Amino acid sequence: MMSAQQTLSPILVEVIVDCLTTCSKKSIIKSTSWAKERAEFERAIITRVNRKNNKYIFVDLVNHSYKKDWIDLYVSNKFIDVDPVIIYSEEYNEPFQWSEIYQKDQTPNVQNFIEFSGDYGLESGASYRFEPIRLTDRMDFMLFNITNMEHRNADVAYFIMKSLLPVYYHILSSRNNLIKNDICLSKKEVAILSWASSGKTSWEIGRIIGISECTVKYHLRNIYQKLNVNNRSFAIARAISLGLI
Repeated sequence: MMSAQQTLSPILVEVIVDCLTTCSKKSIIKSTSWAKERAEFERAIITRVNRKNNKYIFVDLVNHSYKKDWIDLYVSNKFIDVDPVIIYSEEYNEPFQWSEIYQKDQTPNVQNFIEFSGDYGLESGASYRFEPIRLTDRMDFMLFNITNMEHRNADVAYFIMKSLLPVYYHILSSRNNLIKNDICLSKKEVAILSWASSGKTSWEIGRIIGISECTVKYHLRNIYQKLNVNNRSFAIARAISLGLI
């Protein structure tokens, strides 16, 4: 049986290329709609957050399908100061269920927040946090939040969230300034990325071009660094959008 990654990777690359080509909040909404259809969750919102001096601030927000009344209530009541998903997300490198977070803090303010959110259909959900660089004086990170996901779709949802959120970060930040002339991929790196774009695994690429799987992975890490990405799908999509492969 094929994994979620093997099944979705070719389609996901197309989604990311389209997202990078348009490079706007509308493209984020469009790709999140695709994610919603694939992973069958109910609602989604993407937020970019800064933390400085233990104070959280929203820098940007792309609302796909959360109720506007809830967002207005969240902002007016400064729920960002007590939202356990934001506060405890730092402890997670992988997507996590809200139920895990809700058990960590039983203080009245947090419990009131959880009760309020339940009134707006946000009883359960999952989030993924992406923080590209840990700054010394502040945090700058993004959260991909989805609600009411079926457990059977968790692997698909998590793979999509981990693949798309770094792309969203690039779109919403000043880090999306790479141009083709800024990047110099070697012939071997181009070959590896081209074979990867056709769906070949690292082991298969190694057999094709006559190097070990470990060496392929080493070259892929160098490619990720040059393209300022953190996963294979994003690297392929970015290379395609820049005309490198």
